[in-house]
Amino acid sequence: MSPLDARSGVTLGVFAITNALVIRPVHIPLPGPLRRLLGRGARALGREAPTHATLGLASAPVIAVLVLLASTCVPPGVVRAGIVGHGHGTVRPWDVMVLFLCFAYISLSLDHTGLLRYLALRVASRASSPARLYTALYALFLALALGVGNDPVVLSGTPFVAYFSVATGLPPAPFAFAQFQAANLASALLVSSNPTNLVLTASFGLSFLQFSAWTALPTIAAGAALLPALGWAARRELPATIERVDVRPRDALTDPLGAAFSGGVFALTIVLMVALSAVGILEHGAAGVWCVCAPAALLVLARDVAYDLRRKAPEPEVKAEVPATPDKLEAAPTPDKAAEGVPDSPAAPAAPAPAPPHPLAAIRTALPTTTATVAALPLHLLPFAFSMFILVEALDHTGWVGVWSGWWGAWARATGAAGCIFLMGVVSVLGCNLFGTNIGATVLLSRILVRWIDAAHPSPRARYGSILALAVGSNFGAYSFVFPASLAGLLWRHILADKQLRVGPAEFARRNALPLALTLAVGCLVVAAEVCVMFR
Repeated sequence: MSPLDARSGVTLGVFAITNALVIRPVHIPLPGPLRRLLGRGARALGREAPTHATLGLASAPVIAVLVLLASTCVPPGVVRAGIVGHGHGTVRPWDVMVLFLCFAYISLSLDHTGLLRYLALRVASRASSPARLYTALYALFLALALGVGNDPVVLSGTPFVAYFSVATGLPPAPFAFAQFQAANLASALLVSSNPTNLVLTASFGLSFLQFSAWTALPTIAAGAALLPALGWAARRELPATIERVDVRPRDALTDPLGAAFSGGVFALTIVLMVALSAVGILEHGAAGVWCVCAPAALLVLARDVAYDLRRKAPEPEVKAEVPATPDKLEAAPTPDKAAEGVPDSPAAPAAPAPAPPHPLAAIRTALPTTTATVAALPLHLLPFAFSMFILVEALDHTGWVGVWSGWWGAWARATGAAGCIFLMGVVSVLGCNLFGTNIGATVLLSRILVRWIDAAHPSPRARYGSILALAVGSNFGAYSFVFPASLAGLLWRHILADKQLRVGPAEFARRNALPLALTLAVGCLVVAAEVCVMFR
């Protein structure tokens, strides 16, 4: 279909408006009757009653898909392709999101065992120099993300920073940004570390091991270059000395067996995914990653249920002695308290019989840890992610992908491999901020590159250089200008807000500017060197 017809124009306009609303949501006050109706349902779930409707991340993409369907700009088949993919050997969005959700549950379950509080307090109790401590924590976050990926480190490492800052009295912002940047930088190594990497391997027929072989050097080089830059930027915020605190880290570990079980399952899942890819089982869509990650998450879920049922009474809350909360940061509540969700209310009169408890409240009482973990899952991101996959399919259906692939082909002919690498690095980072997170950007840019490769048959240097630059940019672009540049950024902001640490958009962009510019330049230079050496 020609991209110059009315349906193509409407599709592009809807896509642009949707991404604008994702970045800058619009809040609409709810009328009184609707607010009261929704409030009853919210109270039954132990949540606050909504006062306004928001056109933003959770709603705008879904509405956009409905508008395109109602206006006949796209047929229902586009919606189906945006959810299940086009078949064997192609990107399967549902498989990508199952991986994301399963790893999120395992990470949250691990956090509820108290392991992160234990680690934070243990590091704090041995700290002597803020500069050395900063370096050690950066190396820890980088190493963890190299093995388990960005989302688990963000989900589990952000509370780590919160507990750690409370224990030491150090400013939390430098450590929080170092953790976030290290996590997303290191996610470029393994396919399982980031949903964008799954999109790339499926789009270009790369195995898990091939992908890691190509991205290992750019990731490690960028990680090594980032540390001195972060240390230079943080030197004015960190004090010369650190206050030693008398704490008992072991008291914070409320479920040692659960920590060992969930941690072991997580590590085994990563090993199995890499091993199965090596023998071809997970290559080219032959078997989805859900075959590995879903059973792992179910194992952890079953263990959490058994743990809750085995306890005859709630365990007493154990708190380590820590200094007063610095600035706006407050210690998080324990999982059991967060799971209760019982709103304050005046005492009931003596004569009438008390109302029977709501079934959901009974479940929360019986399974506090499990319900707290499930309630913390980022389920609101699922409709957003699927809708963005569908919108990219709509752009392809209406002809825009074909036009943009032609533009890329003209650029490639004029500039060669070097031009492809550096422009794709820049475009992919900008796309993370403009095209509905790095997932939406990766899906769209991958589709453009596939069209270009099929039509132009470029040289191996230009082809692999473009693909690898997209891999670098789609991972590093998570720490760039806006929070919706990645799902990890949205999760990071949400977790920090729960810990009473607010990060504004301007501060987010300012603190990410130097790390992004440095790591993107280093990553693209290493990619250029790799393709020049491998394809003489």
